[in-house]
Amino acid sequence: MFKIAFLFLTMAGVFHEHYWQDFFSGHQNKYSILVHSKYGVDNNSWFKPFEMPYRVENSWARTMKAQIAMLKEALKDTDNEIFIFCSQNCLPLQSFDFMYDMVMPLHKSIFSYEINPHADKSRSCYATHRDIQPIAANKQYKNTQWIILKRKHAQMMVDDAELINLISRYPHDQEHYPSIFFALYGMLDEVYKCEKTMVVWHLNKNPPYVFHNLIDPQEFMLIADAIKYGVFFVRKLDEHCNLKPIDHLLDYKNTTNAQLFT
Repeated sequence: MFKIAFLFLTMAGVFHEHYWQDFFSGHQNKYSILVHSKYGVDNNSWFKPFEMPYRVENSWARTMKAQIAMLKEALKDTDNEIFIFCSQNCLPLQSFDFMYDMVMPLHKSIFSYEINPHADKSRSCYATHRDIQPIAANKQYKNTQWIILKRKHAQMMVDDAELINLISRYPHDQEHYPSIFFALYGMLDEVYKCEKTMVVWHLNKNPPYVFHNLIDPQEFMLIADAIKYGVFFVRKLDEHCNLKPIDHLLDYKNTTNAQLFT
């Protein structure tokens, strides 16, 4: 049976483990997990058995080589057909079955992208350090980091050496490499242009916004709307964020006490 590989790129462990355990429960033959942890996963963590046996040096602005290393490991399981990148502060918003049924039939990878605004010298956001030379400006793209890949595309990235070595010289390689890779291979039509991981950029002066307590009506409604519209994940949930108010909206959670939060 085809599986989804969930690839967690983290600083340490994964937040809100019990929610992830509930999400995965009952689907053991349909998923695999891999965790690349910069500082190591706690021995008591449910995610410890899934930790990669080695680490690739990475930083906030350069993670793509670590992500490709995760793809290489995950491709060893021949049943892995879909590869989804997640961060340590992600939370699943849909049931496992919903995600599986949405992504498995697609013949495309999934992520949002645009022409690289930092390579356009006529724009105020032009930045020499993000103008990836010698790639022509009309072939440069910028994408969201938390991409979803089909096996064919994951294998092609693992087999690539030239382009990753070029782009990884620039900061934010994770926001440029996937979309430029597809563009240079003439495969952008093999990408379903859609964002399935919600990040809120507009609510504070130093985005992205971090969720702290979902009792707050604004925080609650942001996530409730994302669930309603079929978004797979939300990012930037504080490790101690109170999630109880959305339990009754999550199909994979026990809703015994849901009436307390409606």
